[in-house]
Amino acid sequence: MSEAVVTLLRQFKKLSAREKSEFLSASLSPTGDYGDWSNDDAVLFAAQSFARLDAEEEADGESEASS
Repeated sequence: MSEAVVTLLRQFKKLSAREKSEFLSASLSPTGDYGDWSNDDAVLFAAQSFARLDAEEEADGESEASS
């Protein structure tokens, strides 16, 4: 794994649940035509989608706890 990716992962872990959700939402938005998807692409997309849902649920839990 490149140093840039390691740095991004470290910084991602420091984000709040809401910020993680925003980041995942932005990163899941397609920005162009990348051709046909492979099975690996579909698995990665699913994993990112579930991570986003987890982050949203965590953020909602933080919001409810602070209310």
